[in-house]
Amino acid sequence: MKYTRSLFGLAMLLGLTVVVALNIPESTYAQMNMSTPSAGGGVSKSTTGNMTTTPTKTDTFSANGIVSSLVFVTQNPNNTISNGNSAAGIKDAKKFVLAGDWVLAVNNGKVTDFTAKFIKVLNNGQKWHTHVITNFRPMNNTKVSLAPDRSASLSGTVDVKLNGTSVWNTTKVNLMIDKGKTLTINIDNQATSNHFQGQPIYGVVESMKESTGNEILKAEQ
Repeated sequence: MKYTRSLFGLAMLLGLTVVVALNIPESTYAQMNMSTPSAGGGVSKSTTGNMTTTPTKTDTFSANGIVSSLVFVTQNPNNTISNGNSAAGIKDAKKFVLAGDWVLAVNNGKVTDFTAKFIKVLNNGQKWHTHVITNFRPMNNTKVSLAPDRSASLSGTVDVKLNGTSVWNTTKVNLMIDKGKTLTINIDNQATSNHFQGQPIYGVVESMKESTGNEILKAEQ
């Protein structure tokens, strides 16, 4: 008799559980199933919405690095190396070695500082002199920002100093940062009397920081 009552009580309890489950609102189920564990133990994308965020542009950042470049000496109208573009010709051609450093600071899309200081000297040790590129002014007050891949392009004008004297002022320039790793400086060749042979000045990025001061440059294998 006790056994029969126990079975009856169990049946009543199961029935009550089923009834309660059937009466749970659908919104409650949605909340319970909002996220699912990922394979790594974290939380995957929500089933009720997209939890992932798209990288945004960065308009406040700073960067610095090294100027490390070669400028080949050209002697003909086609702007090619005088004794040919072959491997031997490039090896034997005179070339200027450029070495120094640069800094860039951007606040809310406005360039507050760009300065590149470097030595320029022929590979045979002759014509040693210094340059400073400074006083960057954006073209049409265009604002600057880093793309999600840390690339940026800046067009404007600069002053170019030779041995401490401002020789070429308000000179057109284009600065390009590629994926937060390299810097390319393209200076108006005609305005600088072919001083850089119409060739870009290259540099590398050593550090890049966001507005909070956190380093955003990561090494790659």
